[in-house]
Amino acid sequence: MAGPSTALLSARRLYDMAALARRVAEGWAPLPHQIPPPGDWYGWLLLAGRGAGKTDACANWMIEHVNGPACMPGPIPHWMAIIGPTLGDAVRSGYEGPSGIRAHDPRAVKVTRDGGTVIHWPNGSEAKVFGAHSEEDTDRLRSGGNTCAVWCEEMAAWRYLDQAYAQMRFGLRTGEICTEDPPEHGRDSRDHSGQSPPDPRLP
Repeated sequence: MAGPSTALLSARRLYDMAALARRVAEGWAPLPHQIPPPGDWYGWLLLAGRGAGKTDACANWMIEHVNGPACMPGPIPHWMAIIGPTLGDAVRSGYEGPSGIRAHDPRAVKVTRDGGTVIHWPNGSEAKVFGAHSEEDTDRLRSGGNTCAVWCEEMAAWRYLDQAYAQMRFGLRTGEICTEDPPEHGRDSRDHSGQSPPDPRLP
């Protein structure tokens, strides 16, 4: 199956850069439902339709985590993960898109290395980007190391949902999960989070 054309990619890039310029110029303030719940919690499920600001909320949450107290000693104070239905989905929605990390924090840069793609911040924090579309993706999650925060993009659309979720949980020894899904995927999301619909926190 052929990928997007060069013209489409160029147009998308121009759109993203224009959105980034507007976001930087105007700033961004979260709505009440885009603010993480108070207190101690393991996971935060944003179950809402298109345009509700789920991606904005998760991106802002991860950036705030990066700017918070270090979770790990050494040069990488935060080692995190962004997981999408495919690697491309995770990069596009989580970083490059008009509501992704780059739109909220232009200091964050995407770096591709032998070990995969990461989002790198000036303070040394990094978020490794994963897909959940194949057994190979699941294997990469298994070797992804211990994380302190995980952003699950469209979790219920992960092809290898059970396997990827299990590997993600093994790696998240201490930390939090931000999950976003549309309402039609609510049952799958709650089955894995253990969350009932009215409560934005996971046990």
